[in-house]
Amino acid sequence: MKMKKLACFVLTAVMAAAMALPAYAGRVETTGNGYTEYFDDGTYLEYNARGSEYTYHDSDGVYSWYDDDVTQSSVTKTNKNAKYAGSRITDCYWSYSNGNLIAKWDADYRSKATYTVTLYHGGKKVTSKTSNGGSNVNFSQAVADRGQTGYYYFKVKAKWPGKYTDEDESSDYHVDGSKLNAIQNRHSGGGSSGSSSGSSSGGPGSTATGTWQQYGGIWRYLKSNGTFAANGWELINGKWYYFDAYGNMAANQWIVKADNPHIYYYVGPNGDMLTNQYIGQWYVNANGECYF
Repeated sequence: MKMKKLACFVLTAVMAAAMALPAYAGRVETTGNGYTEYFDDGTYLEYNARGSEYTYHDSDGVYSWYDDDVTQSSVTKTNKNAKYAGSRITDCYWSYSNGNLIAKWDADYRSKATYTVTLYHGGKKVTSKTSNGGSNVNFSQAVADRGQTGYYYFKVKAKWPGKYTDEDESSDYHVDGSKLNAIQNRHSGGGSSGSSSGSSSGGPGSTATGTWQQYGGIWRYLKSNGTFAANGWELINGKWYYFDAYGNMAANQWIVKADNPHIYYYVGPNGDMLTNQYIGQWYVNANGECYF
């Protein structure tokens, strides 16, 4: 009679466990004291009828509980990292103030995770940084070094103990010329290409009346009156250079004449206007003019 009761008990336990676990069991092996149920993902469940104990095994650890009437009454999780299962990055957003562009995020158990934060511009990766338990990364120097306006966004990949992971990304943040100017002014000299020359002998050409300065790989010209050349052409040591509204020197590009859309000038790799030569199939004359 006792054996029949034990058999019924084991059968009932198997049915209850089958309802509680994913329905992709591979096989079940019965033993004198219970059974072992194997699943397709490599995990398995052991049931010991003698002690009314269930033990579930997976790659992250072992979970055990005791059950006197085939209903889970208490659970003891020996895997200390199980609490991180299902953790998520809950928000990604930008913060900008006074020339600082900072990537921020919120997450479950935030201080327990390691984050890889990657900056993108125009769909292309700019740089990545790692933060252990942090909540922000300052990308100002990377933007200053890149020296380009446009839309920036970042992706965050979090990894909690127990190999639990999640990913999320921010919305686009538009860095216009004014913000780029502020970022570069605040963070010049911080990166490999973000140095300021501060020397009359540096820059695209020598000059005794001003100073060439480099911000994030872009040259600017500080005139003797303390202002930057901007918004037009500037004659420096007998050569013409073009600067945009934010004081950035143009290079390797065509510049249309302000009052005639059919006349273009070309500035070379050093920023000076080229003359008396072909640029591709187009010829610029002694005045640097090319007629389109």
